[in-house]
Amino acid sequence: MENITIVFEKIIYLILLIGCGVVIKKVNFISDKGVEDLSKIVVDFFWPALIFYQITATLNAPDIINNLSLPLFAALTGITGYLLGLLFVKIFRFQDDAKKIFLYNSTVNNFVFMVIPFVEIFFPKNGLGLLFVHNIGYILIIWTIGVSVFQEKFDFKKSIMGLLNPGFITTLIAIIITLSGLNKFIPKIAEETFKTMGTPTLAVSMIVVGAKIYNLGKEAFKFDLYNVLIGVNRLLIIPGILFLIALLLKNYFPKEVLGIFMLVNVMPVSIISVSMALRFNSDANLAAQNIVSNHLISIFTIPAFIVLIKIFFL
Repeated sequence: MENITIVFEKIIYLILLIGCGVVIKKVNFISDKGVEDLSKIVVDFFWPALIFYQITATLNAPDIINNLSLPLFAALTGITGYLLGLLFVKIFRFQDDAKKIFLYNSTVNNFVFMVIPFVEIFFPKNGLGLLFVHNIGYILIIWTIGVSVFQEKFDFKKSIMGLLNPGFITTLIAIIITLSGLNKFIPKIAEETFKTMGTPTLAVSMIVVGAKIYNLGKEAFKFDLYNVLIGVNRLLIIPGILFLIALLLKNYFPKEVLGIFMLVNVMPVSIISVSMALRFNSDANLAAQNIVSNHLISIFTIPAFIVLIKIFFL
């Protein structure tokens, strides 16, 4: 019961952070260009620093070697979401941008930022480090299946180039350093520097989302059939199926692996979907509406699933 109370507190905490972004934009403390620049700083600077610190400071070689299944579980999440998204798109005959956004948000959820406080609750010692190992699989999914959703024709070269981003590169470097044991020789001052640079990641990323939502105004709060369906698929059906799969594998994998796998699965759609829609000339407003409706619905679905996760996996 205590953990569930903490979960509700974390959800409220995230909503308040997003609200801070709305207020900051409303009082003109930041321009639209400033929001874009801040978003880039989060993705290319704060987040990689957090990844490097958490992997090299909290993990050792056995932690990584014994949990190499994590990226595979991340890929399973993405592939399952994509296949179910295709089913919904076919049944409800979504076309053009509606089809693209539905498929992307079924495939990719908020696997980066929103899950962080929940992983910290249940795996305070090395959970974030293992989460970033897990995310290797999801990053591969984004730049293969995720990108292909927006493209008329899959471009292999662009997808490979997409993997050459600070987050993915930093993850690989941190893993190599940790596997080789060189992380023991990282100076304390360098470790503290990376830790400090990574600390703003969650807060600033939520503020950026709030600023983007403010720009949409009342249009951001739209609970039509389309948004409800993505909520049902992303927050109920996908994690429900993966929960059953995890139950079947319960005796074959460590609780950290299945715990992180399931905590990621129950998160709402990705806040990155707006940036991806803008990048590939799709409907960013539709993506933003998905974010708002999905995150509001998740206030009820996340605690319910976390009760089940705690009972069966933790």
